[in-house]
Amino acid sequence: MSVQGLEYGYCQKYNKKIPLDENTECVHPHEYCRFRSSCLIHELGKQNRLRKRAAQAKAKKMGTLYGIGVGPGDPRMITLQAIDRLKSIETVFASKKSGVTESVAYSIVQKYLPDYAKVHFLEFKATYDREKFDAVWAENAKSVLEVLKTGQDCGYITLGDPSLYSTFSHLLRNLIKLAPEIRVEIIPGVSTVTAASNMLNVPLAIDGESLTFIPSAQIEETQLRPLIQLSDNLVFMKIPSDAQTLITNLEEEGLLHRAIWVQKCCLPGQRVMKELNKEVLEEEQEKYLSVLIVKKEGKK
Repeated sequence: MSVQGLEYGYCQKYNKKIPLDENTECVHPHEYCRFRSSCLIHELGKQNRLRKRAAQAKAKKMGTLYGIGVGPGDPRMITLQAIDRLKSIETVFASKKSGVTESVAYSIVQKYLPDYAKVHFLEFKATYDREKFDAVWAENAKSVLEVLKTGQDCGYITLGDPSLYSTFSHLLRNLIKLAPEIRVEIIPGVSTVTAASNMLNVPLAIDGESLTFIPSAQIEETQLRPLIQLSDNLVFMKIPSDAQTLITNLEEEGLLHRAIWVQKCCLPGQRVMKELNKEVLEEEQEKYLSVLIVKKEGKK
């Protein structure tokens, strides 16, 4: 008797109809039933229980992936929770831009890793071509999944917080596509934005003020001005090497002198610039690892 095309099955013992779908379970799985050998509902329930046990066994065998935020760069700003986890995992993954010789995130955590820990660097090229970028992270996800399938717990370290413009999000999205049953635990980190604002004694938002994060390098020019006009407070991240459009828009909105530019926050070479003007910013060559905070309060 085939299930296909049937909406209900009939349980002869209890004289009742049972819906036939992927969740069907036998209504008397542990009781003796003289109809069991020919009971369609019993067979469906048996198959479903076997599938559930197989999925649970597979998930149990697979290691856990820990997304670990290691803070903005100052080793003193890594959390105790992150340190505890780093001391116990066998394999650590870190992203690294193609052509870059070192990983800032790895330099922060290196002293906390056990001697037996294996470190793997996942390379990616900074590009705004979504198709190429996704293809790289799909391959990186396969590399991480191979280790997780051995039962090892793995850590992925990332600057700042894993939930805010982090490469960890790209990795996780692709891993879930490959293995939906994957176990994940995310350990928060101090973000560059909050570290910069606290260092400057500048609150990001207070009372009823609104706050908008803008990844300026990935925003269309026609969308930039409306976003700038939208909120009381603005944080620009992912600033492009050519920031001319951003600078011009802020100047025309009368906000450039309200902006604070922070380069390499909490890292060697940290630099803070206030009371900005167009000429100063146009001369700046290094936009990587920079944030721009703009507060409109008191705008003149």
